[in-house]
Amino acid sequence: MEEAQMRSKREMLREIEAAKQEAEKEISAQRNQYQSAIHNLQAELKAEKQVKRELEGIREEKESLEMLVNAQKKRTALEERCIADTGETSYSRLKDQVLASLEEETHKLLRDVERLESRTQKSAATDRLVPPQSSGALRISLLLQEANNISSRWKKIRSSEFGRCGRMSSSNPSWSK
Repeated sequence: MEEAQMRSKREMLREIEAAKQEAEKEISAQRNQYQSAIHNLQAELKAEKQVKRELEGIREEKESLEMLVNAQKKRTALEERCIADTGETSYSRLKDQVLASLEEETHKLLRDVERLESRTQKSAATDRLVPPQSSGALRISLLLQEANNISSRWKKIRSSEFGRCGRMSSSNPSWSK
């Protein structure tokens, strides 16, 4: 009987050992599955983080490009405004110079007319052969001649200052006169 008990104990020990090995195999398989699942989840998480980083980089690049586009639009608008202002001021400056030139010519004409009148009065006093009406005709002819000179200068200024696009050229030789 003792032998039978020993055998049954050995048999039980073998069965326990076999069950233990079976349990270890199952636990090992489950551990491998869990580790594999964890590894897969970590890989997915890493991929998602990479995608998020790339999206963030793209978003930042988009924002910087939008800022660049907005800055370019502002710069273009400012340049257009400056060009428009420059064109207006150039035209105003030209207009002022032409008006100043015309006024100067008018004063010059008035001085010439006064000088001629004083001459004609002196010559009329010494020589009564010239009728008094001829000094008025002389004055009119001088005024017409000077008006023609001013008109031709104005045409020269306009033709030399404005090109095809209506912009002023960089040099103005007639302004120095």
